[in-house]
Amino acid sequence: MAPAAIPNLDFFYPEPGMRLNGGRFELLNHVGSGQYSTAWLAVDLAVSYAFPLAVSSDDLNKCCSSEDLKYAVVKILTRTATVEHRSGRMNELAFHKSIKGDHSVRNVSKVTDDFEVQGPSGPHLCLVFYPLGLDVTSIRKAAPNKALKPHIVQKIICDVLSGLVSLHDRKIIHTDIKSSNILAEGFDNNLACERYLADHSFQIVGEFNLEGEQRFIYAVQSLPTPSPCLWNMSPYDHELYSYCLIDLGYGQWVGQQLTVDVFGPLALRAPEVVIGSNFGPRLDVWAVGCLAFELLVGEWLFNPIGEGDDWTVEADLLAQIFAVTGQRFSPQALSRAQRKDGILDAEGNLLRKKEPPHTSIEERLASANILTEKEVKSAAGFIRKCLTVEYLDRPTSEEAATDDWVFGWECNH
Repeated sequence: MAPAAIPNLDFFYPEPGMRLNGGRFELLNHVGSGQYSTAWLAVDLAVSYAFPLAVSSDDLNKCCSSEDLKYAVVKILTRTATVEHRSGRMNELAFHKSIKGDHSVRNVSKVTDDFEVQGPSGPHLCLVFYPLGLDVTSIRKAAPNKALKPHIVQKIICDVLSGLVSLHDRKIIHTDIKSSNILAEGFDNNLACERYLADHSFQIVGEFNLEGEQRFIYAVQSLPTPSPCLWNMSPYDHELYSYCLIDLGYGQWVGQQLTVDVFGPLALRAPEVVIGSNFGPRLDVWAVGCLAFELLVGEWLFNPIGEGDDWTVEADLLAQIFAVTGQRFSPQALSRAQRKDGILDAEGNLLRKKEPPHTSIEERLASANILTEKEVKSAAGFIRKCLTVEYLDRPTSEEAATDDWVFGWECNH
């Protein structure tokens, strides 16, 4: 393997077997990567020991029992994210410290420890979590039609809203609700990690020299779902599992100065965020409505496409939102908008193009030819409430969590 150019040293590049935090956590495999962090499966040596890094499935039963093992996921932040935490522009650690030990907070992944590790360009903040299963994006894509059954979607949305109620009650806005930030849980973490390690040895995909030392880059190998057929489970079996929100890296405190201007994936972005108007916890509820549609039919409800300076993706997103909801911004929302120029006129109409013809949420759901007429009607009612353009008329997470459709999964047993 030919040496590669030195990679982005904003990241920390650990090695399997490296021990962090005074030797407590031994890194085993690279399980995740994002814009501001990487994640590694580790064993907590303070309470357990692990079998060797490479172990065959045949040897698995010879290893110590699951009760003797305890695994963790160590999220190693970039230098930039570490500096942003120190300056207060990123608050993920502060959020987790505010909910640590609070057993009333449900369906939110919690930090169990934090520390710093020294890299070539400075210290990196590390956050430690319990391992969880596969993300909902991967579970959905495993389904033949890339969509999930209504009772599974209802359970996911129920748990997401449960997590949001906990966060919103504590003045935390997630801002980045999406299927890849929702992980499955409800299985034997130790056993799942043992089986993962038996089947996944670390893989080197690159190497580089740093200050005369050979270093390696390792492939990301995600932790598995608790069941390979989670997408196809019956309501009874699926009840055994739950879903957990992760990644508060882009979160914001309610009522405090915003640390960034734009939040969330574009396809799930609330209209008030697009024009820089009202900002608050209900932007998470908008994303939940978009997410419900995506999981039910396997595609985004909104898929904006820009056409240069005359027609931006933001303008196209608003055009699609207006066409699906049939709603407009109130004069009050427009009066507070900081980014509507070039997109909307003083009355809130699109400047450059006419909006597409109105297409109802029911029509969009039905066009996928996946749901029954009854399923379309009940799901559309919930999604429509979440996709209320006027911020103050949109339900809170607590109100959305009490919707009849959300609890439909309980009626399917």
